[in-house]
Amino acid sequence: MDIVQKVAGLDNDVKMAPGILLGIDVGTTMTKAAAFDLEGRELGSSALLTSWRVAGDWREADPDELFDTALDAAQRAIERLRGSRVVGIGVCSMAETTVLLNEEGEASGPAVAWNDPRGAEEAKELGEVFGEETFASRTGMWPSSIQSVAKLAHLSRKASISRPRGLSVADWIVYRLCGVQAMEASLASRTGAFQVETGEWWEEVLEWAGLGRDFFPDVVHAGQLVGRASEELGEGLGGAAVAPAGHDHLVVAVGAGVIGEGEVLDSVGTAEALVRSLSRPNAAQLVAAARRRLGTSRHVLPDRWALLAGQSFGQLLRAVGALVGIYDQDGMKRLEELGRLASPNGLVVEREGGYGALCIRGVTQAASPGALWRAAWEALERGWAELLARLEEVSGPAEELVLTGGWAAARAKRLPEALGSRRLWLPEVREAGARGAALFGGMAAGIYPDPAAFPRPAWQAVVAGQG
Repeated sequence: MDIVQKVAGLDNDVKMAPGILLGIDVGTTMTKAAAFDLEGRELGSSALLTSWRVAGDWREADPDELFDTALDAAQRAIERLRGSRVVGIGVCSMAETTVLLNEEGEASGPAVAWNDPRGAEEAKELGEVFGEETFASRTGMWPSSIQSVAKLAHLSRKASISRPRGLSVADWIVYRLCGVQAMEASLASRTGAFQVETGEWWEEVLEWAGLGRDFFPDVVHAGQLVGRASEELGEGLGGAAVAPAGHDHLVVAVGAGVIGEGEVLDSVGTAEALVRSLSRPNAAQLVAAARRRLGTSRHVLPDRWALLAGQSFGQLLRAVGALVGIYDQDGMKRLEELGRLASPNGLVVEREGGYGALCIRGVTQAASPGALWRAAWEALERGWAELLARLEEVSGPAEELVLTGGWAAARAKRLPEALGSRRLWLPEVREAGARGAALFGGMAAGIYPDPAAFPRPAWQAVVAGQG
């Protein structure tokens, strides 16, 4: 394979092989797209803010804006790659956020964000009606307002929604690219209406939520060719093989090369997710994990399952910054410097349930922005230790911890002392989610037979005092 990598800094003189791969990663904060050669090396990328409409605690997105942003990012990522064509496109996204479609297949109403609090009462009812352990044994999760079906039940009852079809965000983007409606298995696993052992939709839960039995489409696997990109998308994208890549955290793991049994991904962005690959669990193991508030889902890797633990991260730090009037990245950097020199001075920061209301205790005259920032980081460190302990209770000791995401470098500076015998790594990848998605696009295009053939990136070791 004769592939010439783009040389850094030579944006005006790019030499490319005839085919490139494109990955799209629609995250809670940013929508990213990146182009890669067939050996997994990045050639161009773009990142745009994911647009939300915020009213109090409510967070909604216009589905058409989500697609337009993803397409804009994709076109920007390939605009300098002259003389090349995209042969494969893969798409991953945040989970749980559902796009509602009308009978014509058009978006009908806003998509409610996964971290929107609506659905709390319905989640409680889910546990009462179906039994918490039964629900966990079927879905791999404890009932929660985060799950799609709880929010959809809320909308069905409060807003009288009547829509024939729902798609995850990634699957909505795929549908808009190639005209085919399908649901990738790892994203289906996060709806609360998918039975992870059997791979079938749970019809009784869908009916309970006021949805039709066919509300969600057929389930496909990551990297499965579902269609070809419309020629209307323009030169460079039209005709490319299109595949869903799945739940962004799991796709990040693949893009970063974190696929071994003894490896744990720590994806640090708006939320912090610890992800571990598992062999097939039984119903008792699904319940045991869910009791520890861990989620078990189908992985984007064939014949593998994923164990996930999570907490608020960037969302928490941004909320703390807003309390002291800091909203931009430069301000966050100043807070980081102040926090490194400060003591919490009795301040304690907590978050209800990992993603709920922010609580601050111990405010005295000694409180300061730096002290508050330090207290927030200490809360995140406590949360990380608890998450990893719960993960290892279920899946055994981890040997390698791999950090990715927008907050990875900051997180790396605070973890080494807590690692014990575990080794800490940073993958040499800028956009692991987009990279993983692109590789699944390559699988759909016939470049790779399966994920085992994906090129793995190099890892850089992190030791105490570095990061």
